Amino acid sequence: MKYLELLKSAAKTTWHHKYLWFFGVFAAVLSNGEIYKISTGETSDFFAGWDKMQATGIFDSAVFSKIVEFAQYDPLGLLWRLLVLLLVLVLAIFIIWLAVVSQGALINNIAKINLNKKTDFADGLTCGRANLWPVFFFKLLEKVAVLTLILLTLLPILIVFSYSGNMWLRSLYTLLSFLMIILAAAFALGIRYGVAYAIIKNLRFIEALRAGFRLLYKNWLISLEAGVVIFIVNFLAGAVIVTLISAAVIPFVFLMFVFYKVAWAWAVTVTLFIGAFILFVLIAAAGGALWVFNESFWTIAFLQFLRGNTNSWIKNLFIRKKNSPAKQ
Repeated sequence: MKYLELLKSAAKTTWHHKYLWFFGVFAAVLSNGEIYKISTGETSDFFAGWDKMQATGIFDSAVFSKIVEFAQYDPLGLLWRLLVLLLVLVLAIFIIWLAVVSQGALINNIAKINLNKKTDFADGLTCGRANLWPVFFFKLLEKVAVLTLILLTLLPILIVFSYSGNMWLRSLYTLLSFLMIILAAAFALGIRYGVAYAIIKNLRFIEALRAGFRLLYKNWLISLEAGVVIFIVNFLAGAVIVTLISAAVIPFVFLMFVFYKVAWAWAVTVTLFIGAFILFVLIAAAGGALWVFNESFWTIAFLQFLRGNTNSWIKNLFIRKKNSPAKQ
């Protein structure tokens, strides 16, 4: 596979069809950032949120009696809090719905663009809504499996190995953790191919799931190479994006400092709000574009796998070395 051409095609699709960025912003909600966090050693986040939720006492058996007491003391206050909670719940459901729809829309539109078929924002939205439940169950299965595999690396017995004074036990922990991460990434990739089958080829859930992992099995080495390539590109692109956004913030920080020195409180407030809004827009646009680039990369790779005209770079390298004449 010619990865440079694949990256150029993904970049071209991302740049020339900017309306896809809208879908990318919300589809990124379904990303598997857990794989990256665990691979970089950031394991504390997995339990921090759970500990904070437990600290609120929501799982306490006495929570219902406290609610009844509060209702007797301040029924209007309780009603107001329940309405706010309901609003938050509805908003969360809507965001998840939009994220799932956006995921289906991205794959549909990217595939049609690269197959020279007509498509637009409305077509993507229609396809995303039509494939809502298949995509949802695919992503749910992916989340459950990936989190299970990752959490296996945090078992107490394995944690003991990691702090052991025995070098072999520490090495065993590192090896097992690495294998779990590879399995999680491979499972996520198989699900990605399955979603593509369901949307592009209109296969049913089980058929698409089987076809996705069958395609991964046939192209596991190329998929591994592609994963390494896109990981490196994402790392470099992320560093560039962070640098550019940080540079864009500097003028606002400077203006706030100047206004603070001349005691213009209203100007400091206005500059703060404008800067925060621009920062939010830049982060959303950059995140959406980067997600569209990733989806374009994998969707185009999927289409090439279907054509069967892909070859592994590592395999070709070994073949060339094997067939090259020995030096005299």
